Amino acid sequence: MQAVKWLGMDRDGKMTVSPSTSLKVLHALPERHNVNLISIFGAARQGKSFLMNLLANQQDLFRISNEKEPCTQGVDLSSHFMPLESFSRINGCPPVSSPNMSIGFVDAEGQGDRDITYDSRLVSPVLLASKVVIFNWKDSLQADRMLNLLAVLAKAAQNVELAEGETRKVFGHLHMYVCPFESPTPASCVVLRSVFRDWNFINTSPTEVHDTLFKKEKGASKEVSNRNLARHELSEAFESISIWLFPLPVQNVLK
Repeated sequence: MQAVKWLGMDRDGKMTVSPSTSLKVLHALPERHNVNLISIFGAARQGKSFLMNLLANQQDLFRISNEKEPCTQGVDLSSHFMPLESFSRINGCPPVSSPNMSIGFVDAEGQGDRDITYDSRLVSPVLLASKVVIFNWKDSLQADRMLNLLAVLAKAAQNVELAEGETRKVFGHLHMYVCPFESPTPASCVVLRSVFRDWNFINTSPTEVHDTLFKKEKGASKEVSNRNLARHELSEAFESISIWLFPLPVQNVLK
C-alpha cells in the first residue's frame, strides 16, 4: 500500500490537511492505540523516500523517481502502521514488544528549494507528532550547508510554546544519517538523528562528526555567530541528537 498525502500548502500559503487521510488511515486505528511516527527531513533529491522505504521494509511505500522535480510535495504519511514488534524484527534485530504500539512513517518535502519560512511551517506539525526525526545527508561533511538546512528545524521550534512550568524539550530525538563511510563495522539503523549516507572518509567517528557540527566555534564573524546560534537552538529543541555514518551501498568500482 502506498503512502497518502497528509499535509500541504495552498496557493495562499495556508496549511491544508487531507480529510481522506484522517478517515482512511488515522480513524481506522483502534481506540487508545499508541502510534510512534518516524519522519525524515533533508535536502531535496537525496533519496529520503528511498531510505524510508528501506526502513519500512516496503519498496513502493513512498514514490521514488530520478526526475528533476522532487517526488514528495508537502508531507506524505504511510497508509498503514506496523506493529512495534514486527518493525523491531526487520533485518534480524532482537524483537521489542509493547502492547498497543504501532510505527508509522512520514516523508516530508525536501528542504532548500523554497524559503525557510515555508519549510519551517510545513515541518512544525510533523516534528510535534514524531517520536523520531531523521535528518538525511548524502554528501561530504559541510557544516555550513548542513546547519543552514537544520536551521529549518530550529526555526520550527520557535513556533511552539510549551505550557507554563514545562521544562521538557519541544521535540523528540533527532538522528542524523550520513552515507559515505568506509568501515569494517557499518552503523545500523536505530532514533534529531543525522544520517550521513555514502560516507567515505576513513577513520572518522560519529563523535568527531558531531563535534564538527555542534561544538561551538571560536570567532566573531557574522557567519560564525549564525552557525553557533543554530547549534544552540537545535540543542535546546531536541531531546537528543545522534549521528549515524552509513557506508556506500555498493563498492567503488573505480578502485
